[in-house]
Amino acid sequence: MSSRLPLLLRQLSHQQLPPGPASCLRELCSNSSSSSSSGGGDPEGVRGRRLQDGQAFSIRGSGSPEASGTDSIVREVIHNSKEVLSLLQEKNPAFKPVLAVIQAGDDSLMQEINQNLAKEAGLDITHICLPPDSGEDEIVDEILKINEDPRVHGLALQISEDSLSNKVLDALKPDKDVDG
Repeated sequence: MSSRLPLLLRQLSHQQLPPGPASCLRELCSNSSSSSSSGGGDPEGVRGRRLQDGQAFSIRGSGSPEASGTDSIVREVIHNSKEVLSLLQEKNPAFKPVLAVIQAGDDSLMQEINQNLAKEAGLDITHICLPPDSGEDEIVDEILKINEDPRVHGLALQISEDSLSNKVLDALKPDKDVDG
């Protein structure tokens, strides 16, 4: 989830949607990006930086400079996300971005991490847990359902590398794919 949060917000800020909440978010993100180049908003160059999956959590609390730097980046991304969402919701109070996570298998730790980070950033999360032995067709069916759901703004896959086929990847709508 650590890599998905900033990517979801970047997806929301760049997707081509009709005028509405997402286009307001796009406008807010571009305004805050331009303010960061003039010395405000993003002093550590956090915006757009991608962390490796689990990086912030595997080293958190170890006391090393790298751990505090990574934790600082995660905290800054969450803080920036909250600010952008707050500004967006001032313009459209009904808007609530939703991240869907399709997971094949029972990794309750990742599920908890996803939910906690999304909640902290102000995102709603829909977690779809499929059996670990789910086939390509089952995964694609869930992806297609999410693609057509206008309430969902981003989609992340947590499936084994064996399940990550061209058919699965091709089923993802680019404007909802938070992993790029």
